[in-house]
Amino acid sequence: MLTDIFAAAPDSLSAYRAAGFPAPTSYGYPTVSARGVDPAALAVMDMLLSGVSADQALADATRTPVDEPDLYTGPVVAVLSERIVRLLPAVGEDRLAELAADWSAHVGLASAPATAVATWLGELRRLFRRAVAERRLLFVWNCL
Repeated sequence: MLTDIFAAAPDSLSAYRAAGFPAPTSYGYPTVSARGVDPAALAVMDMLLSGVSADQALADATRTPVDEPDLYTGPVVAVLSERIVRLLPAVGEDRLAELAADWSAHVGLASAPATAVATWLGELRRLFRRAVAERRLLFVWNCL
């Protein structure tokens, strides 16, 4: 599964949706890409950062602007949990490697070195900070 976490200006969303949710980078959105980061993986991140229940984290990770999305017919776009957007940038450099190791162990990213996961999380922090400063919304784009 391909995953892009991207920041979009609220006034651009209707045109993006009408275009069929193309890859965010092709639409010009600031993006951090990954493979295999599905809604369940993001729910685990939410639980690790915020302590929210699994049910709530999964419900938030699967919120989408489309009624009944079908992953097998095209990309699925979901709203990124505001808890992740708020809490990940607050994780200090000294704790980022620990968070990366904990998250990797929970979501089966064991084949990815913890340093690579920590680097990816650092890229997300920068994207989140920029998006918040620019009043952009954050989304997750998944495509098989």
